[in-house]
Amino acid sequence: MMVFDTTAASNMAEQIRQSTQQLQQLQKRVQQGYDQINQLKSQLDQMKQLYSSLNVRPDISALQEMFNKQESNGTLPSDFNQLQKSIDGTSSGGGGKNTEK
Repeated sequence: MMVFDTTAASNMAEQIRQSTQQLQQLQKRVQQGYDQINQLKSQLDQMKQLYSSLNVRPDISALQEMFNKQESNGTLPSDFNQLQKSIDGTSSGGGGKNTEK
């Protein structure tokens, strides 16, 4: 004859319920971690795009065209290549005439 212990069965049911709750909480934490990782990846991609956009050499010819269209040739130096060199940092000069005041 088999004996059924209702107290033991009740304790096992409670342990199963608690284990299920713990697993659900763990699942939520794992999902939150996964979401945080995806957010960090997205932020990293945005930072990479920003960094690459900041390290692009400026298009001096577009600037020259803009000034030419505005008929502002007087504002550009007579030797535009010298301006481009000074922006690139390859100029050998120490500044223009207006640097001393």
